[in-house]
Amino acid sequence: MSPRLRLSAFLLLAATSSAAAAPPDDWQTPAERSGYAKTPRYEETMAYLRRIAAAAPGQVRIETFGKTGEGRDLVLAAASRDGVFDPDAIHRAGRPILLIQNAIHAGEMDGKDACLALLRDMVVTKSRAAMLERAVVLIIPIYNADGHERFGAHNRINQNGPEEAGWRTTAINLNLNRDYMKADTPETRAFLRLWNRWLPDYFVDTHVTDGADFQYDVTYGVDWGPDVPSAVAAWQRDVVTPSVERSVNGSGHLAGPLIGLKDPVDPSKGLGLWPALPRFSTGYAILQNRPDMLIEMHMRKDYKTRVTGNAETLRALLEVINRDAEKLVRMNREADAATIEAARKTERERFPLAIEADGGTEPFLYKGFRFEKSPSEISGAAQIRYSKDPIEVTIPRETGWRVAKAVTPPAAYIVPAPWTSVIDLLAAHGLKTY
Repeated sequence: MSPRLRLSAFLLLAATSSAAAAPPDDWQTPAERSGYAKTPRYEETMAYLRRIAAAAPGQVRIETFGKTGEGRDLVLAAASRDGVFDPDAIHRAGRPILLIQNAIHAGEMDGKDACLALLRDMVVTKSRAAMLERAVVLIIPIYNADGHERFGAHNRINQNGPEEAGWRTTAINLNLNRDYMKADTPETRAFLRLWNRWLPDYFVDTHVTDGADFQYDVTYGVDWGPDVPSAVAAWQRDVVTPSVERSVNGSGHLAGPLIGLKDPVDPSKGLGLWPALPRFSTGYAILQNRPDMLIEMHMRKDYKTRVTGNAETLRALLEVINRDAEKLVRMNREADAATIEAARKTERERFPLAIEADGGTEPFLYKGFRFEKSPSEISGAAQIRYSKDPIEVTIPRETGWRVAKAVTPPAAYIVPAPWTSVIDLLAAHGLKTY
């Protein structure tokens, strides 16, 4: 083959891997059908999921894993290329399980509509069928279902579409993304049962950010600090991060790391690192020895850009998971075995309770927008106003972690039998008491 033909073949393959064909009109998702002006309500979402399952009965299973406070079903859609949906059988076969959680903050529903399109493309149109080559994909389309149905046009007043969206918290105004450890809500208790049943190998939580404005329409974060098993941390930092960013950028979106400005009114001070605490979804995944990704679309981008960018990020991640399936499963098993072995040792290793940035930085080319600072008319405090004039500036970015606090775990804990609420909470997390 001539060099020109080889280059043409490579470009065609790259385009095929990063861009799914347009779906038939009768298989457009509700968001696509509206021109991304709307996102479907709970019942319309579930109806589309049931239609996919009916069209691919051997590859998709819909199950209910709990109830919300207002009695709505918490729904999981599982996709498997060969119809194997038994978690034990999947683990025995060495196949990685990816769990994608959407709409935990129900005004941030981009991931839901991205996952409807991704699931359709994997099992109906087959344009993304390769995403199920090794992986089994679990999708929670709407986690905060009660908040989702508190629909309104002003729930996220600065968000650029859709026309209406859900609410951030549950029906009793609890934030599910602060509840993973205390598990006060029925939704969290149901999630913990789901986690312990499936024991996923990788976890993704999808969100929409606000605050600073910048050119990136996709931002994402993975955890690789000293509280993450070392092999997993290295894979997240050195393989997942560059692979996903390169692939998403190749699809026509602009991806970058989570943008956490150290000073919200002075981007020149750089980007900071903040640990994922266990009360958050990704922090809980760390406690479970599992790698995770937090996807944050940007509320100022239009809804089509946000949904398609979310889908491309999930597609790029699934490509890595399928390619590194054996390695991912092995790393997770080794991390679990090391945790068990550490608990058996007489001389116990110190356990990190808190981590913090270690002070190291590196130059980062920040793709932002020009801005002006002025005093707020209400508070007098400094505020920042962004233009749409793009700029690229080099700013410092924190790069490393250190353990801020560590303890030596005891050989056992004694919980008095009357402390039933504590015992019930331990059981909800899958912990055994004797």
